[in-house]
Amino acid sequence: MILAFIPLSKAGKLEKAYTALSVYDYFKAKKLFTSLIKKQNAAAAYGLAIIYRRQDNPFHNIDSAVKYGALAKLFSARQKNSFVFKHFKVDSQSIQTFCDSIAQTILKKLEHCGNPELFENFLRHNTHVQPQLREIAFKLRDDAVTNSIVRLHHSDSTLSYLFQYPQHYAIQDLRRMHEQQVYEEQTGPQTEAAFLNYLNRYPQSSFRAKAEEHLFNLYRTEKDKSGLAGFLAAFPQSQQAPEAWKLLFSLSVKAYTNQELQEFLSTYPAFPYKSDILKEMELNNYTLIPFDMDGLQGYLDSTSRIIIPATYDKVNLFTEGLALVNKGDSVFFINKENTNVFNRFFSDAYEFNSGAAPVMENGKWYLINRQGQAISQTYDEISGLSNGIYVVKQNNLYGALDKYAHVILQPRYSKIGDFKNEMAYFEENGLFGFMDKNGNITKPYYQWISDFNEYGIAIVQKNGSYGLTDNLNHLILPTEFNQIVYAGKNSFIVIKNNKYGYYSGTGCFLSEVIYDFKKEKNADYYTNGYVFRLIKQDEQAFMDSNGRISIDFGVYDDLSFAHDGLIRVKRKNKYGFVNRKLTLIVPYKYDIASDFKDSIAIAKRKDKTCLLNVNGEEIHTTSGEIRYLSKGYYEQITDGTIELLDASGKVLVRDIRKTEVASSGHLLLYLKDASVKVLKP
Repeated sequence: MILAFIPLSKAGKLEKAYTALSVYDYFKAKKLFTSLIKKQNAAAAYGLAIIYRRQDNPFHNIDSAVKYGALAKLFSARQKNSFVFKHFKVDSQSIQTFCDSIAQTILKKLEHCGNPELFENFLRHNTHVQPQLREIAFKLRDDAVTNSIVRLHHSDSTLSYLFQYPQHYAIQDLRRMHEQQVYEEQTGPQTEAAFLNYLNRYPQSSFRAKAEEHLFNLYRTEKDKSGLAGFLAAFPQSQQAPEAWKLLFSLSVKAYTNQELQEFLSTYPAFPYKSDILKEMELNNYTLIPFDMDGLQGYLDSTSRIIIPATYDKVNLFTEGLALVNKGDSVFFINKENTNVFNRFFSDAYEFNSGAAPVMENGKWYLINRQGQAISQTYDEISGLSNGIYVVKQNNLYGALDKYAHVILQPRYSKIGDFKNEMAYFEENGLFGFMDKNGNITKPYYQWISDFNEYGIAIVQKNGSYGLTDNLNHLILPTEFNQIVYAGKNSFIVIKNNKYGYYSGTGCFLSEVIYDFKKEKNADYYTNGYVFRLIKQDEQAFMDSNGRISIDFGVYDDLSFAHDGLIRVKRKNKYGFVNRKLTLIVPYKYDIASDFKDSIAIAKRKDKTCLLNVNGEEIHTTSGEIRYLSKGYYEQITDGTIELLDASGKVLVRDIRKTEVASSGHLLLYLKDASVKVLKP
């Protein structure tokens, strides 16, 4: 049927053309349609589009199909005509459907091409398709642009893309990426000249603080006094300025004579710390070690002399010349002369770090400086400093401050984790995203995110399953595992259906996920980051990071990782030691054995305990128990008597009431005569 508003002469030709098309006479159909196309006939353009789209004729050309589909839509909009012949129907809806179908086909082929120009070409030639399809094309194009920028990773190419695609949906992220690339390229040599040149050329860069930090670290590492002085003159407002002043002082002032101090202050009149800090820094030359006596705590020096009597409920290590102590319901800061330096008492507090400390007073937290002055507003909570960042809570929302009390993020998040390795997770509306120390954030997407490891990788949870993402928000392992455990050295234990395997954060599996998972074991049972334990049907094997089996299943009943070049192994319920070539060094004769540490192992056979050296020699044997304390020192307990041994088994100290390894690393011996002896670590 030909509708009345189609001229009869044209309808006759169209019928012939569509008749030829219906019997696959493409040559005749193309000729007839072409003769009508000059009259801007929508049905003719549509027919040509069909011919060019079909693959069963020599005229197949998808670009031509797009072209004539677009013409058909244009002509149809002008003429408002419809044409029906057999199963062919030409109207605005069928033309639109046809054009969208071609567009979908093209997009499907282009989906993984990674070439932004191909998507741009699609958008130029497909202005007539549904907006949803163009939106998909724009998204794919922008993703291809992002991938190209990441792949090329050069500021010039990134800048070119920024000019070429200013409407990119993540243009702000790309600009930050460009700024980071400029920073990395300009400061690549990591030299003083490179950082100074960058700071002079890009004074407004958001990476300025990072460049200043690196420059300061160069001077600090080299202990460069002239460099530090120049740094303070050029960048007096830098975040590192207070630390730079302290370091410059410590490098310049050694004897603490009046003449030396006066010379320093005359040379550096801008020095911000005068009398109080100078005395505290002088006292820092003395090491004070916390000790316990009758339930109270105080401080000893390294010669075992009591410097601050045990009168406090709890004491902490001195940091930056001050220590946080508890007495009753209060905490306060003392110096090494046992003076409450601020003459104030707080409900709670954290230790000083980078010249500031969080304190709580009247139910509110704030930061104070070394002079006891408030340097921040009050908050409901302030965490301890982590990775140079304080996490704060205000009105049940979380934000962040840098270590100098500058606000990085206003409190607006349901939760923020501690910053570790430059990153932290946050929660918003029940979903987790992550952020960097500059406050750049990702869109909340996950049910949970772990801390980022030192390689910039975190474990994420989505729909109840776990995967891995990097700090650029690239999912490097799909969320399809029941559990993932970080095992150190950028390796991960991945678990699915009670089977486990190993995955490298570099983006590849180290093993298949086929081994029997023992959930009660910690990550260090499975790997030390270099060697990986495999378990099948209660048999164990070792594999290296290249997937090579170094110890096969069934060779030993139990294995440990090498320590001091020896591997603790078990056969027939007895322990021995082999070297890395699996040569037996220590026979299988011990009921219990520890790994070697500092070239000594502790082993037990029947009712005897001994110290073993790496040659398998029993250098000391006792009927009591032996416990490792610290390097070169062991505790021997026999019938309730405690003695201190050295690594040869020699008794160094007797009549010990208890031993303690202090947080400073010193070994404390509490003797029966009520004295305390300090041994250096």
